[in-house]
Amino acid sequence: MGRSDRGSASVWKVIHIAADREVAEAAQAVLAREGLLVVLRPLHLAAGGRQPVEILVPRSEAEEASRILQGVSGDHRVGGDA
Repeated sequence: MGRSDRGSASVWKVIHIAADREVAEAAQAVLAREGLLVVLRPLHLAAGGRQPVEILVPRSEAEEASRILQGVSGDHRVGGDA
């Protein structure tokens, strides 16, 4: 029971923390166009305004996803804060 829970948690890896949902959704769209699975997980740190969002992908695709986002943020197509 507990063992399978731990195993499933390690399947996903945080590859980036976006400044807010808008930036996270833009990154998600780019990665999805490349055929990657993406999960967005809000961080409940901010009292108001912008809320950071973790961008997670399967661990096996993390390196590729990071490369894609680095290329995109270098082109300024995914949020200014990335």
